[in-house]
Amino acid sequence: RVIDNYRDITKEAHVRRLVELKTNLIYFISLNEGFNLLLPNIETAKINRSLKEIKTISDHLSKGERPEIYKLLLLDASNSFDNKDYTLAIVESFQALEIFIENYLINIFKERNSTDEECRIKLEMNWRTKIRLTTLLKELKGSSLNEQGVLWNEWHIRYDKTRNEVLHAGKEPNQEETKQTLEVNERVIEWLTNL
Repeated sequence: RVIDNYRDITKEAHVRRLVELKTNLIYFISLNEGFNLLLPNIETAKINRSLKEIKTISDHLSKGERPEIYKLLLLDASNSFDNKDYTLAIVESFQALEIFIENYLINIFKERNSTDEECRIKLEMNWRTKIRLTTLLKELKGSSLNEQGVLWNEWHIRYDKTRNEVLHAGKEPNQEETKQTLEVNERVIEWLTNL
């Protein structure tokens, strides 16, 4: 929880959970000598944060809060992009978007007092991301992504071209299309948040 909240509040995408403890500093007191081991792809988290960030992290921890998984996946996508792992960045970015959409739609059904079963059936019938962002969203909110002109066109290209080629054809995306994909997925989330 500490790491997840730290990442969410500070937006330091490079801070990741480690499977095991990593020691990067070994000091021999009797010899007054030490070694700083360089571990690939690992950076430290800055502890010297603003008072506002520290208070927010403390508040989240005291309440037992965790950041939403889509936010952590967006940070993971950003970190993967920075590490030039473009395929993973694409996967993480679209997974973040799909999780956000699913939870967004579930919340709409809850607001309408739909039963869990009604919600589950409706989501299973409309499981494709494009359908959820167009038909289902239009039905529930009176607006759909395909009515958003530029945003729809940019997202649609990244979905059909980049995502599908990466996931279904094993194509290696380049830096520019990966950057565009991450940006447009975040813009879709922002659009939905403001809807």
